[in-house]
Amino acid sequence: MSSISLTTYTDMSGAATPSSGILLGLDLDGILKQKDDTGTITVVGTGGGGSGSSGTSGANGSSGTSGTVGPSGTSGTSGSGYNITTIYSSGGPLPIVPSSPLPEFYGIDTSLAPLTLLLPQATTVVDGKIIYIKDIHGMAFTNTIVINQFSGDYIEGSLSPYAINVNFGSVSLIKQAGNWWII
Repeated sequence: MSSISLTTYTDMSGAATPSSGILLGLDLDGILKQKDDTGTITVVGTGGGGSGSSGTSGANGSSGTSGTVGPSGTSGTSGSGYNITTIYSSGGPLPIVPSSPLPEFYGIDTSLAPLTLLLPQATTVVDGKIIYIKDIHGMAFTNTIVINQFSGDYIEGSLSPYAINVNFGSVSLIKQAGNWWII
């Protein structure tokens, strides 16, 4: 089984090459990149899928008649971009302000103090919006990340805040109607 490590780097090219698996990190330009065990660095989560291959031709029929053409292959899926933000301990509540309908990753550094985040009002966000929140420094057990919802909104059907209090813990939320659901 390969291991995956997520950390923040100011220069991914200076990061150690993993002996196996991949190393994920936010590079100097704020883009999530991976470095494999050969030292190759690639951007993660961008680009589109390729087109599917065409179906194979049918077999020739007897007496010189041609076979039918096979079905076309399915098209590849398109890759989707996302926005990445690193938030350092600053108390709070710190509002999460979505910049687009694309999924957004928030890497939270609570190495110095706990942090409280405030989700945007659900009625102001498009249905299907995904927000990923992750303790990127492994300090959530000591310095909890609290996620408050806007007044009257729900997280997983509850009006109570959600807490990440496990080192390297994370939560993925999707907005649907007036609710934020954990996925």
